[in-house]
Amino acid sequence: MNFKDRVLLLNDHFFKLYQSRFFQEKKTCSNSPIALLNYNDLRFLECLDRNDILTMRALAESLSLPMSTLTSIANKLVKNKYIDRLRIDEDRRVVQVQLTNPGKKIINLRKNAHTSVSEELLKSLTENEQKEFLRLFKKAIG
Repeated sequence: MNFKDRVLLLNDHFFKLYQSRFFQEKKTCSNSPIALLNYNDLRFLECLDRNDILTMRALAESLSLPMSTLTSIANKLVKNKYIDRLRIDEDRRVVQVQLTNPGKKIINLRKNAHTSVSEELLKSLTENEQKEFLRLFKKAIG
């Protein structure tokens, strides 16, 4: 098998992994509010989960999204009570956002779904194979 064939095979494996992750997430979250959120909504919430409080500008840079798109997402998430907007007293033009408790619950649901996929992936391997898989995966992604 040459390099190009290995790349195609890896693409196929990643696609299958994505499908299983997507299926598991849908199964775990189908009866929850997470089913109503799209990819960018979830990226927004996950970025806040990693950073606590962010300005909208910092969030836009982190997610590589225009402010207009981010504002639209924020409006939806505020309406659903997943985030709060905060104004800075020193400069009312600066808007910060943070997760609310319902927003944190959404993140935890998603993390649980991801954990289920990881467990499914690893349980078919021996302990030594798991360690080797994780070592190689870490090396591959940097």
